[in-house]
Amino acid sequence: MTEPEPNMMSDLQEMTPELAREIAQDLVNAAGFELTAVITDPADGYTAIDLQGNDTGYLTARQGEALNAFQHLLCLMVSRATGERARIVVDAGQYRAKRAEALVKTARELAQQVRDSGQEVEMDPLSAAERRVVHSALLDEPGVRTYSEGEEPERRVVISPEE
Repeated sequence: MTEPEPNMMSDLQEMTPELAREIAQDLVNAAGFELTAVITDPADGYTAIDLQGNDTGYLTARQGEALNAFQHLLCLMVSRATGERARIVVDAGQYRAKRAEALVKTARELAQQVRDSGQEVEMDPLSAAERRVVHSALLDEPGVRTYSEGEEPERRVVISPEE
């Protein structure tokens, strides 16, 4: 496979957000959802798509399993269309931001529990992105350390006393 020319790469990067939005909109329309795909502020080189409307609950139920599947499918479709690895984050009604906030709160409460008891605590299984949120939130917490254990989809964060 030959490398694309630099100006071709720039064109591809500029069209990816709109292409992702169009494909996302086509998918929600085909599914019969009342949702609108909107490009939002990108983060860390990712194209950010927010699905807005009355049917966000269908995607965010069961800890966002359908939202994660939708995001994975969208990444595959955009990657296939562009021939490049697509970096896309899909949210629905600020679900991911609210979930991250709840995870940080829970992680800090569990960290205090670990400091008080001296016993490690294992969180429920989390996605890779959610585990990253917990690890980052507790990175500078005194007296505790975090690590992940287990195999997907049962991989979880363990919060333990600092050695």
